[in-house]
Amino acid sequence: IPNSVTKIEGFAFKDCDSLQSLVIPNSVKSIGTEAFYGCKNLQSVVIPNSVTSIGRRAFSGCKNLKSIVIPSNVKTIGENAFYNCDGLLSVVIENGTEKIEKRAFFSCDSLQTVTIGDSVTEIGTEAFTDCVNMTSLKLGNGIKNIGEHAFQYCKSLKTLVIPGSVESFGYDVFRICQSLESVTICEGV
Repeated sequence: IPNSVTKIEGFAFKDCDSLQSLVIPNSVKSIGTEAFYGCKNLQSVVIPNSVTSIGRRAFSGCKNLKSIVIPSNVKTIGENAFYNCDGLLSVVIENGTEKIEKRAFFSCDSLQTVTIGDSVTEIGTEAFTDCVNMTSLKLGNGIKNIGEHAFQYCKSLKTLVIPGSVESFGYDVFRICQSLESVTICEGV
């Protein structure tokens, strides 16, 4: 992708089965709807700090993507952005991001570790539902709202600390988290 590109438009690389790695240049400000949808052999993506938005289903179905770091200038992770990324093992959402929209990481079966920065205030409905192998979840200290079913079926999650900033929980947020052994609810909730 040349440095002159400022936006990766919707559907730009949809279903490019041979694409294995991606380095997005610093000139890019946004990644459009389904831009890399179904790139089933994509294993690595470097998203620069210049990106401010990741569109709906942008990386959905990228089944071999191993890890993702959401840089600090991305304000919103779009609906279904990483839906069904079966090979995804780790997600780091840096400070700066404010909202994780609904089903952003839904059904990422292999996802084990999630770190959410302190600037995130909202986790949408079903954002991490069906991440059955998630064992580590670090919620940032700025979270105010956690949507319904946000972590439902995270069957491998054992411990959880809910920060004092949380003001509301949707229903069934941690439903069927069968391995959950310890929950700490910080003062202020």
